[in-house]
Amino acid sequence: MKGYLLDTSICIFLLRGNRAIEEKLNSVDTDNCYITDAVLMF
Repeated sequence: MKGYLLDTSICIFLLRGNRAIEEKLNSVDTDNCYITDAVLMF
């Protein structure tokens, strides 16, 4: 399985409007992005 694991820090930066992370996520297929249970509970 290949993909991107988005940790808590990345998700927080994304929620705060970090454009660089937003652009990177827009350039990859969302089917290849994953979050941990800890991020889900956040």
